[in-house]
Amino acid sequence: MNGYYFLFVAGHFFIYSTFLMEKQSSHRVGLALSSLIAIIVSPFYIYIGSIQISWSSFMILFYFLFRLQEMYLKEKLYILITSIGLSMLYSGLHLIELYDPVMIMINRDLFYYFCLCLLWTYIIFHK
Repeated sequence: MNGYYFLFVAGHFFIYSTFLMEKQSSHRVGLALSSLIAIIVSPFYIYIGSIQISWSSFMILFYFLFRLQEMYLKEKLYILITSIGLSMLYSGLHLIELYDPVMIMINRDLFYYFCLCLLWTYIIFHK
């Protein structure tokens, strides 16, 4: 089921950047191309020891790094603080789930994807 969430989100980013984003936006082509390539290479994996890593995660990482080098220091610090806050939120959810698993009504994977999509949309659409 994890692949379906990724394809759903990446497909929506592709549709948004291709048809709904402003035509004069400088990041429109890069977003559309990177999300389309990430969808195409999503069934392929690289194995490092016993760890399986998808090629699409490398595509997303390289796109973020490319966008990050264009930003100013203030924007980079804001992204750093945001990502630290999201990781603390996710680890806090795991601690609550360990303490009282009945208390959590949200699917853990859905919450994880929601946090990543928040960070992804900020990095992509930040001006």
